[in-house]
Amino acid sequence: QSSLTPLGDAWEAGDLAIIQGLGYPGQNRSHFKSIAIWETGGDGSQSGVNGWLTEDIMGMRDAAEVDAHGISLDGGMGVFAASSGLWLSMTSLNQFATLAGQREQAPAVSGGDNPALAMLLDRGHSLDTAMTRISAKIERLPRSSSFRIDAGDFGRQAAMAAQLIDAGIDAPVLKIKLDGFDTHEAQPWRHRDLLRDLGRGLAGLRQALIQSGRWQDTLVMTYSEFGRRAVENESMGTDHGTAAPHFLMSGGLNGGIWGAHPDL
Repeated sequence: QSSLTPLGDAWEAGDLAIIQGLGYPGQNRSHFKSIAIWETGGDGSQSGVNGWLTEDIMGMRDAAEVDAHGISLDGGMGVFAASSGLWLSMTSLNQFATLAGQREQAPAVSGGDNPALAMLLDRGHSLDTAMTRISAKIERLPRSSSFRIDAGDFGRQAAMAAQLIDAGIDAPVLKIKLDGFDTHEAQPWRHRDLLRDLGRGLAGLRQALIQSGRWQDTLVMTYSEFGRRAVENESMGTDHGTAAPHFLMSGGLNGGIWGAHPDL
C-alpha cells in the first residue's frame, strides 16, 4: 500500500514489526463489545474488568513515583479502566494548564468520618499534584520544541505525545487514536487516506523521538476492535471481519514480518 511509504525508513532500519492475523478466539463483531474485549484482555466470550495493562503498570510504579500511570490524548479511557491508579484524559496541552489552575482555586473540603468522601478527596489530591507537576514541565518546554505532523488529527495527537515525552512527563503509557476504518462503503479511497495519516503520523512520531533520544526506549503498538472481511461487498467496501495485521514500532525492536496469516 503506497500510502504507508512514510514508514519505509522504519522498516529498513528494523524498527517496524508487522504481526499477521492478530485477533482473539470467537471474534465478536460488535464495535462496542469487541473493543471492550481488546482493551480489558477478555477471553473472546466476555470482557475483563480492568484495562489489560493497568495492574502491571501499577505493580511496577507507585502513584507517588509517576506524573500519571497513563494519559489518553484522544479522550478514550477504556484501556485504562482501573479501581486505582492515576489515569488522565487530555486532548490538548493547554488543558493541562487550564485544569491545574482551576483545581488550585477549588475550596478545601474535609472527608471527616465519611470513608467514601475521604477516598474521593484523596484521589482528587493525587490528581491536583499530578496536574501541577505536568503543567510545570510543559511550561518549561522551549517554544522551539513545538512542531506539526501533517496527518490530520492523528498527527496532532502524535505530535502532542512526542512533546509530552520531550517535556519529561513520567507516564508509562500514552494513548492516541485514528478513527474511520469502519469502511463498509467507498473503501478504496477512504482506506488510502486513513493509511496515509497513519503512516505520516507514526513516521513523524518516530522522527521526533529519535531527535529527543527517546526512540530506543519507546514501544508503539496498534490495536483495533476487528479486521475486515476479504470479500468486497456491493458498496465497494468490506464488512466486519476477524483477525488483522498490527504494528509494533521501536528503536529497540528486531522488526520484520511476524507470524503467519490465517488460511482464508
